Amino acid sequence: MSSSPSTRRQQQQERDNEYIRNTQQQHEATIRSIDETKDNIHRSIEESRRELPRYSQTVTDFQNETADASVEIADNFLESQKEVINSMQSAWAPMAERIGQAANYWTTSGMTPFSPSEMADVYARTIGAMAEAYAASTRMATNMMFAGMEATRATTNYARQNAKEASRITSNTSRAFAQTAKEAVQVQ
Repeated sequence: MSSSPSTRRQQQQERDNEYIRNTQQQHEATIRSIDETKDNIHRSIEESRRELPRYSQTVTDFQNETADASVEIADNFLESQKEVINSMQSAWAPMAERIGQAANYWTTSGMTPFSPSEMADVYARTIGAMAEAYAASTRMATNMMFAGMEATRATTNYARQNAKEASRITSNTSRAFAQTAKEAVQVQ
């Protein structure tokens, strides 16, 4: 049994209408999905922004704790070195007395040995330089942490600019493709 041309046309029209409805529904679902994703991203970013004061406080606390720890480490180290110097001086003083005559020999020959106090002074200055180097290295480590944060900031800005450009290129390309497709359909 063959259908009439009007029935076939009607069936074709119904298929075409169904195709158009399906295409429209898919398009709307896609747009809705993209909008929902965009809203979810905005919500996530807002949640992150609400946490910023806590993160800032964490960084500040870290810096303060590092500074406090550095001071405590340096103080403890220097206090222990005072004990070392006192112990050395008390040990050196009797030896210096015993070799007093030998010291006269050194002095008369133009060579002067270090006295216990001079040796302690050299040691104390060396230890002081080490403590200053430790404090400087702590400052350098903090500066490096901030340099890392600055690098991340710059990378984020470049990513933002590149994303805008990629989005612009994608939009222009899709518009050109759509226009070319429309023109191709019209030619046929």
